[in-house]
Amino acid sequence: MNEKNPDALTRKTKILYGAGDFGFSLTDTIIGVIFAIFLTDVAGLQPGYAAAAIFIGRSWDYINDPLIGHLSDRTRTRWGRRRPFLLFGFIPFGIAF
Repeated sequence: MNEKNPDALTRKTKILYGAGDFGFSLTDTIIGVIFAIFLTDVAGLQPGYAAAAIFIGRSWDYINDPLIGHLSDRTRTRWGRRRPFLLFGFIPFGIAF
């Protein structure tokens, strides 16, 4: 039972992998905090409504992202699997924003 797995990652490797995501995570957290402050102080939403708005948006991501990932994984076109989503995805994205 005391055998070491030769494929196991070292602690240093795990920390370095985690550090690679630190910048994105920090930026995402800062933007989230600023957005919550904006919703309550500038837009005048009650904190419960602001939390509900953020929750609904995040819930949509939790549901939608795996579905689109599954769809893009199964797409087979002459342009490849991802390129049609990049080429034609800007239309609904532009309408939404």
